[in-house]
Amino acid sequence: MIWGMAFVTGMLLISVAPDFVQQTSREVGRIGVPLLVGVVGFVALPIIALIACITVVGIGVGMATFFLWLFMVFFAQIFAGLWLGELMLGRTRGTWPITGRLALGLLVLRLLALVPVVGLWVRFLSCALGIGAVAIYAYRRMAPQLAPPAPAMPPPAPAV
Repeated sequence: MIWGMAFVTGMLLISVAPDFVQQTSREVGRIGVPLLVGVVGFVALPIIALIACITVVGIGVGMATFFLWLFMVFFAQIFAGLWLGELMLGRTRGTWPITGRLALGLLVLRLLALVPVVGLWVRFLSCALGIGAVAIYAYRRMAPQLAPPAPAMPPPAPAV
């Protein structure tokens, strides 16, 4: 059932925002930085949500942050599954080939998650990779673009 929900959600994401899905799965492929950012986000977001819920004013922010974390844990497997499918079958363009790679990647993740000890680590690493990739994509999209430096002025011509 979880595989089916993730697959249908992934199909919806692919059809609505194909560029977002492809760039995020490309970020997952870099492994190092997305894994580090994802582990920090996986651990820090629930703690931040709990701290925000201590005050009456922060309850709304804390609950919204916690639900954002829950959604990210679910959506992270989609990006990790797509990356795994592209790793096995190669990169492609087009909605249906990407959807097939998503189905294969999610199936492999689900089968690996059934292994008793390995399954916990597979779930954690796929969540961390997906959360980190989405965070890096969001940062790159929202970061201000700095203007290139102005070219140097040529030296003045000598007076005659």
